Amino acid sequence: MQLNVGSPRAVQSIYFLAIAPALFAYCMSGTLLSDESMYVTAGALAQDGELYGDFAYLQAPVLPLLYAALFRSAAPGHDYLHVARVVTFCFLLTGVVAIYAATRRLLGPSHRAAPALAATLFAGNHVIGQRAGSSCNDMAALTLCVAGVCCLLPPPGAPAPPRLGRALLAGFLVALGVSTKIYHAPLLALSPVLLLACSQAAPPRDRLGAPFLSYLGGAMLGLAPVLIELAREGRVFVFNVITYHTVNSRWRVMESHHYTSLSGKARALWDVLAMPTAGMLVALLAALVLVVAWTAWRDRRPLRTVFPTDAAALASLAGAAFVTALVTSPVWGHYFMMVVPLSLLAGAACYRSLAQRPASPWLRVWSALAIAVALFHGVRLARYLPHLARPTGWRPAEVHAEGLRLRDAIVAAGGARAASGRVATLFPLYAVEGGLPVYPELATGAFLYRVGDLVPASVRAAVVATSPLTIGELLEREPPGAILVGFETEHGLEAPLLRYAREHHYREAAAGGLKGTLYVRPAPGGGPIADGGATH
Repeated sequence: MQLNVGSPRAVQSIYFLAIAPALFAYCMSGTLLSDESMYVTAGALAQDGELYGDFAYLQAPVLPLLYAALFRSAAPGHDYLHVARVVTFCFLLTGVVAIYAATRRLLGPSHRAAPALAATLFAGNHVIGQRAGSSCNDMAALTLCVAGVCCLLPPPGAPAPPRLGRALLAGFLVALGVSTKIYHAPLLALSPVLLLACSQAAPPRDRLGAPFLSYLGGAMLGLAPVLIELAREGRVFVFNVITYHTVNSRWRVMESHHYTSLSGKARALWDVLAMPTAGMLVALLAALVLVVAWTAWRDRRPLRTVFPTDAAALASLAGAAFVTALVTSPVWGHYFMMVVPLSLLAGAACYRSLAQRPASPWLRVWSALAIAVALFHGVRLARYLPHLARPTGWRPAEVHAEGLRLRDAIVAAGGARAASGRVATLFPLYAVEGGLPVYPELATGAFLYRVGDLVPASVRAAVVATSPLTIGELLEREPPGAILVGFETEHGLEAPLLRYAREHHYREAAAGGLKGTLYVRPAPGGGPIADGGATH
């Protein structure tokens, strides 16, 4: 049997065989983010403890529960980050598949290259890349929500309501994305706009009846993790998922964070647009809009007849995602991630409308430009392929090795007694990778700790938290076996840990190559440590 390399199936197979290794290499070599410590630590602690009840976790519950289930079977040696990064790769690849499939559904099988171009523009975009290689919840939530939206898209030339099964699946996936990152809740409420936009010719009952109810039923299933935690933990869950973020915004304002003011948000937006691939995408989509306007003028037709309803609905969802990112305080570049796939799908719907009309020279020019931009994105992803040849240099391998060095350093400096005690640190990832116990009150690292003094003591106790002013009491109740600092040097957050180490005569461990500075509880009869301490 001969393989027809020009068939859609062959093109699809070749594309994913080419891009999957690059995506895997990217996930394995991505920079370690401070946020990852909270997500991986939550998954590690959730193996034996209750999420929110026994320790804090400042996001919706799906990802750490998934991590905990996988860690039990796939990380017997505490190699947690490796498993977490593989999960991220699976979500990233699924997101690429979703964009590919949705573009093919919008354009039809005759457009063989367009799905690969759209998927590459998605995978290689800098805005997506900010979190695509990390074990944070951004990629998981994005993929689930985008896959749900894609289920609502109609095939070309068939503006009809989605089948009930697709509507049910759409609601479930978008809601599950919200159960992963509550930030995407507006998308859950606004996605039914696609139901209306894609079925204008259908009777109102078909538009607003069974499909909408199916979507709603799926949404309730997808929200089950949130509803269960809300019923079980109540006020504690609300604090972790919602109230904390308002307190954190207040803390940011108090610390004069530049991304909280209007001018700061404008600067953050400019920083996003200054990313090469983000700017390219904006220019590409703006050029497509101009081609749409030119086509409407050429054909002497109203603009709305050239701009299809599904494109308008997708553009509206992208606009809502953009506004949601901009009004959040502080605003970070990765908050704009959802705008990228929704804009790409809106562009694909526009392109379909233009391709169905008499040939336009400007559309050919735009297509050539899109191919060039996609090739740039592809080359950017291909740069990570050499990392596949050096598994020992992958970020998870480096972090796990650091965790083992930390454990060995504690044992060497303080013996088994120190190694059996908890590690007090605002970056607990290294400790859990080394199989060392950490304080539940510091499970989120610096995030909850830094705002702890802004909430009442009763709330701190309920959510299992501490603060710069109260951590001394925690350490007095349960002295740490070791103290690891050097990761949160701003705002004096680690000063109480250093003060405790000096007052209680902890010894600085001379561990070459260890990240941060390690202080170990002295054996009985040990002397005091010096006032200073070099960072290794």
